[in-house]
Amino acid sequence: MPRRTGSAFLALALAALPGAARAAAELRAELDRDEISLQETAELVVRLVSDEAPAEVQLPASEAAYRVIPGGQSQQTQVTMGGAGLQFKHVRQYRLVIEPLRAGTLEIPGPVVVVGREKLTHPPLRLRVTDAPPKQRPGRQGPGEEEEDEPLPGRPGSLSWKGWERDLALRVRLDKKEAFVGEQVTAALEVVSPVPVVGLDAYRPPALDGFWSEDLRARQGERIERIGGVPMRVVLLRKLALFPARPGTVTIEPFELELRVQIASRDPLGLFPEVRQARRRSKALALRVKPLPPGAPPGFQPGNVGEWTLSREVAEASPAAGQPFAVKVTARGSGNLRGLALPPVPVLPGLRTFDPGLSDDPQPRGDRFGGSRTLETLVAVDRPGPFTLPALEWPTFDPATGRYQVARLPAVSLDVGPAAAVSRAPVADVAALASELRPLRTDGALGPRGAPAWRSPLFAAAVAAPPALVVALALWLRARGALAAGEGERRRRRAGREAKRRLREARRRMERGDEAGFHDEVARALHAYAGDRLGEPVAGLTRDGLLDRLARAGALGPGAALLARALEACDAGRFGGAARMPELLALAEEAISQLEETEWHPRGAAP
Repeated sequence: MPRRTGSAFLALALAALPGAARAAAELRAELDRDEISLQETAELVVRLVSDEAPAEVQLPASEAAYRVIPGGQSQQTQVTMGGAGLQFKHVRQYRLVIEPLRAGTLEIPGPVVVVGREKLTHPPLRLRVTDAPPKQRPGRQGPGEEEEDEPLPGRPGSLSWKGWERDLALRVRLDKKEAFVGEQVTAALEVVSPVPVVGLDAYRPPALDGFWSEDLRARQGERIERIGGVPMRVVLLRKLALFPARPGTVTIEPFELELRVQIASRDPLGLFPEVRQARRRSKALALRVKPLPPGAPPGFQPGNVGEWTLSREVAEASPAAGQPFAVKVTARGSGNLRGLALPPVPVLPGLRTFDPGLSDDPQPRGDRFGGSRTLETLVAVDRPGPFTLPALEWPTFDPATGRYQVARLPAVSLDVGPAAAVSRAPVADVAALASELRPLRTDGALGPRGAPAWRSPLFAAAVAAPPALVVALALWLRARGALAAGEGERRRRRAGREAKRRLREARRRMERGDEAGFHDEVARALHAYAGDRLGEPVAGLTRDGLLDRLARAGALGPGAALLARALEACDAGRFGGAARMPELLALAEEAISQLEETEWHPRGAAP
């Protein structure tokens, strides 16, 4: 399918202000295809490269004709060294999924970005949506597996074309292509990736209509597999035991997965790898289900398929007449444990049965699901003497041999004893009981009633004590807050002097050739200055978060941008960019000087 891309390269320069630096920005947006069907989606990639972090980004939003699904965001900082010293570029990339809701030509508004004092607007992008069914996308076929449903690769050199996206896939492998009704089919759900998988975000299995499904609790792991001669990472997500419930061709609908992968930075000067989000969908698979062969033994139930053994346990060999005791029938083996129908205790003259209880103990072993199912019934024999529980026959179908099997349990003889005598407690002698009772007291002394408790001075003190304690606590907290505010104000006044003292220490470390200590001292000076002026710690903030806090505090001049650039230069210096320490020191000193001249707002006040 031909692809249409909408892209714009927009250059921007800040107005020529005294002392202000010039910043340039580049905005680009691209759709991976220009035509899709109503059952497909398109991917929109927005890329922004600028000297400064954007103040505002407006991406396309959902409308009546289409829905916009966020697909992830990545950002990095590029550091280059030229004749003007260290230069920084902020690179941000946004990925959106466009899901059409009607056919026709959709016009998607372009993104809008505000950098500094200028606004960049991308032209609208157009996407044609047809009612035709989606075309078959090209895929690969590995040894012993079906062709996988993979995303359509883009054109090399475009924003949406990447090798890892072409090769990343979600596949489902079945251990067999045909099975009997009720026979286990093992499905392995795997991610095939050329890059490391660092996170799984959302797993959506299909409805699995026509199957009884059980999780085999397989341990997740990664292995290397050669697919088409290329080594690929294969990550096992889970294994399922599927038991088809009806004959014919049954379809296993696609599984869906959202995941995160780690890729190398495409920027040759990028310092760190990038983490990208992706969504993959497996291919629908068809399974041929054979009906059970004719000639089933009498009493066979369709759910009794698998490799099973039967046992019976009687709790009492010599029960008393009329006394209930338990009879347990247990099946053990592999197969659809939840579908087993166990033989009940037969109805016999002189034998009373109660409602049975059913309990399961699932125990998957490797790729086979099974365990034990127990049917426990309470029974009672009405008369004493010998009694026989008859033999049991339980027919099953073994798919491994393709034949019916009959498990047989021998009869059980019981020696029922006489009913136990009911003991009665003797009637207590009324006279003896009366001698143990104490008579009522009638000779108690009476006196005048005292004053009520609320008229006591102690009661008044107890009532007044809690409010007095609350007032004292409020006064103490107010005094403590005043002391803290005073300390914060003193720290703000000393922030500039303390920062310059640390920068002088950094200069001494530079002169001694201590590069690591120099960068650490400069970073500490900048973080401590910003924290003292803001009245809160800033060490854990991102660059954008720090700039946002400074802007809200009133530091809207060039000093905040110089401080952020100096911190980025410190980070870059730790990774081999420390060849120009004097320039970095001058940048930090200039940032402190600019911020000292800025009109700051108190913490919490509106700028």
